[in-house]
Amino acid sequence: MHTQDGRAALEQAMKDMVNRMGVVHLGPVLDIMTEKLEDLQKYLRNLVLW
Repeated sequence: MHTQDGRAALEQAMKDMVNRMGVVHLGPVLDIMTEKLEDLQKYLRNLVLW
């Protein structure tokens, strides 16, 4: 029981820290980027600078 109380307190502390610091989970962004990385690299290799 003591362990559950500690876990709940830790999870709440993490939520509070995320809210104060603006930490964002980047998993979905990284998933999209890895899917499109080849296309991005292609465009960067053929970049035209004016």
